[in-house]
Amino acid sequence: MENVRIAILNAYDRVCAFMDNEAPDALHYDSDELCSYREGSANTYSFKASAKHGDSKYLAEGNKLSFRHDGQDYYFNIVKIYKTEYEVEVTGYSTVFELLNEEADIYRSARAMTFAEYFNEFNFEKTLELGINEVSDKSLSYEWTGTSTLLARIFSL
Repeated sequence: MENVRIAILNAYDRVCAFMDNEAPDALHYDSDELCSYREGSANTYSFKASAKHGDSKYLAEGNKLSFRHDGQDYYFNIVKIYKTEYEVEVTGYSTVFELLNEEADIYRSARAMTFAEYFNEFNFEKTLELGINEVSDKSLSYEWTGTSTLLARIFSL
């Protein structure tokens, strides 16, 4: 991937630092790999950086990475860190990937609910944001008799 300026965010989405290979004093990264998966638009991003740079302390599990590449915005949760004295290896999963790993149990609505109400029920961590809701005036009662990923549950709505 060509040089991209990457924001390192804390768990509350506040910018802690930037990685930029063209800025002399910034934390630099290499061996980066952005993988996109077809179903559900999930992505993973991995890279290496110097552990000796002061900003490497922000490369921690639970923090986030955000950048724009080829006209698309990316937002990753840092889920895996391997650190030596000299180098930090980082792996991040896109937020949609997080929805692929979490399971929703059997569920039956007590009443007819709108899409937004179901969306909020299954999006309890607020991983996604509801944009334009073209069915905001519709209410239905649903029941799921088995478990499924949160992403599958939201897609089924």
